[in-house]
Amino acid sequence: AVVSTQSTGSGEDMALQTLKFGAKSVTVSYRSRSTGFNWPTGITEKPMVERFEGKTVHFGDGTSGEFDAVIMSTGYKVHLPFVEQSLRLECGTQLNVPDLYRGVLWSPVTEGKKSADNRLFYIGMQES
Repeated sequence: AVVSTQSTGSGEDMALQTLKFGAKSVTVSYRSRSTGFNWPTGITEKPMVERFEGKTVHFGDGTSGEFDAVIMSTGYKVHLPFVEQSLRLECGTQLNVPDLYRGVLWSPVTEGKKSADNRLFYIGMQES
């Protein structure tokens, strides 16, 4: 049994891949609300982990369970201080990033005109 400590993006991917590659069960914990995702058999959701006691994981709803592994999916924040300010991607955490044509080509529009020369690509900058 495996518990993943985040129900967004990489946490979801890891839960699905872990189940695909042999975990008997995966529990995905969420910080504020359930994803509402129709998980496949073998994956369940619980409120955020409150504490660990050996192999026992205690959740915010008062339930607990025994787990063999914990995946800490803590997320990330995009920070590119080495890129000129006018070319920096300011996206937070979202799937459809403004100014990224097809999710990779930097193509901002300023005052109704494209303000980039189609030579800057951002690869892997979207939240899945």
